[in-house]
Amino acid sequence: MTLGYRVNKAFTAGIGFDYVNAWNKADYGTGFTSAFIYMKVNFKEKKRFTPYVSLNFGYDVLSTMESGLSERGDIYVDDPSYFIITPAGGLDFPLKRGGTTFVEARFDYGVSYMYMPSLAVGYTF
Repeated sequence: MTLGYRVNKAFTAGIGFDYVNAWNKADYGTGFTSAFIYMKVNFKEKKRFTPYVSLNFGYDVLSTMESGLSERGDIYVDDPSYFIITPAGGLDFPLKRGGTTFVEARFDYGVSYMYMPSLAVGYTF
């Protein structure tokens, strides 16, 4: 969830909260809830879509990362807090009744341990 203010046609800023849960090749689950600052720059608007880039700067506020050995013998360590940086790029599609729907590719980078590409789909009103 992100709450933002559209400063002008090109720039939006705000704050947000998210939860990510993932499993990796080492057979252990990890998750985090973060609070972040959100910045988005829209490029030239077109009739059907508007390309954009965004960047989130955040901090983990609740980690569920596990500690120990995986079944494969990989060692992983619980790190209860870390910074998160998420660059992203995507497309906004305007809706006839207002707002937009969007698709974006993002790369979550947790300074302590995690590099995670992902795809996001959402709605802006």
